[in-house]
Amino acid sequence: MKRLFNAFLLLNKIAANGTVIDAAQRKMLFAILCLQLSFENIYNYIVQNAEDCYDGNMLQSLTTPETYTEGSDAERLFHDLHLNSHTDIMNAVDFMTVFVSVLDQDGDGQLAEAEVSSFINILRFSTITANTSTASNSDANIESHYRYYNRDIIKDILVAVQGSYSKGPLKIYQTRTNNNPEWHDTIKHIAIEGKCFVFHVNQYFTRDMYPTGYHGPAGDEIARLPEAPCNGGSAIIDPYGHYVTEPVWDCETIIYADINPDEAARARMEFDPCGHYSRPDVMELILHEK
Repeated sequence: MKRLFNAFLLLNKIAANGTVIDAAQRKMLFAILCLQLSFENIYNYIVQNAEDCYDGNMLQSLTTPETYTEGSDAERLFHDLHLNSHTDIMNAVDFMTVFVSVLDQDGDGQLAEAEVSSFINILRFSTITANTSTASNSDANIESHYRYYNRDIIKDILVAVQGSYSKGPLKIYQTRTNNNPEWHDTIKHIAIEGKCFVFHVNQYFTRDMYPTGYHGPAGDEIARLPEAPCNGGSAIIDPYGHYVTEPVWDCETIIYADINPDEAARARMEFDPCGHYSRPDVMELILHEK
């Protein structure tokens, strides 16, 4: 406990330059330091995957036991977090539930982009007192770097398109990446079910892109990787599940395509899961959280 408060006082003093400016952010800093000292493996995992906090509900998912045992990332979490028993998992779940409530400054049950940005800024600042290397820079986490570089490009496209499209909000869904050909069946299903355009932006990188002398969590495994650990497969899919552009494998490139946002509206005349197919008047879901 003494170490925790000493670390908090040290960082709070350093943060006089404006990094931590109000009581809510100081509370967030204290919560992050508690995570760092009590659940170091979870802390390192979040730092290494900090950008994922912007994409979906990564932090919220850590508040449910099923994430650690049944979710799509369960095997990865088991390897990275070393939660070896039901008690370990429930202790982590209880802590993360309180932790996320601290980040949710407006108490609406969701983490807004501003709240996530504030959290990531303070999270990176907190690594000053971390005991181990979190390997959070782009050289040490090439996959994450390229994925979010691609995401920023898509955001710029969305802003440009939205400026000239006046028929309501336009959203572009960028899926999590996977370079298996079978993954494209999932991408097509997302497009069909959501009746939306899917920009599947996947990175291409080769083994020699890892920096020499890399000693991150998977440093010993790099030599055993294939020549191209991730070989692309980027594509654009229309609301009917058809390729607007075919997948591009084994090279870096820029994909160009002309799309008509009105196609999404027309596709919903066939099937509209969130519109006229939705019947809250005859069906409801009740979840008993016991």
